[in-house]
Amino acid sequence: MADNEDLDSVNDSELKVSEEEAIEVQEKHELEPSLYGIKPILKEKFNIPAARELILSILHNTLDGQVYTAQNAKILTTTLANEISKSIKGLEQNRYKHIVQVIFGEQKGAGVKSAMRSLWDIECDTYVSEQYKNASL
Repeated sequence: MADNEDLDSVNDSELKVSEEEAIEVQEKHELEPSLYGIKPILKEKFNIPAARELILSILHNTLDGQVYTAQNAKILTTTLANEISKSIKGLEQNRYKHIVQVIFGEQKGAGVKSAMRSLWDIECDTYVSEQYKNASL
């Protein structure tokens, strides 16, 4: 009952003003361009060459001269993933999230199969893939 009494106390002129204000705000909002862009503009697209250069540098600096051991595998995998992630963030490409996947194994002629699924926007999403090999890794 209290709600009905409150509505009855509001006169028609107050409602009309509120409706007019709402329409004005809506029209203004429709005319102004959105400041939040869903997709990056062309000059902000992910810089693949810079990312590739960073990744290769980290791989060589970390793995040159390394010999595979089971004990080092976990440490090196985590170290590489963290360093690559930190370096990619340093590119300051704010509209992008990134995933770093490191697969680490010993050179013994065995194969590895891996799969991953994701939602992909062909206009904006991309990937960089690099590998490092020596006699042991």
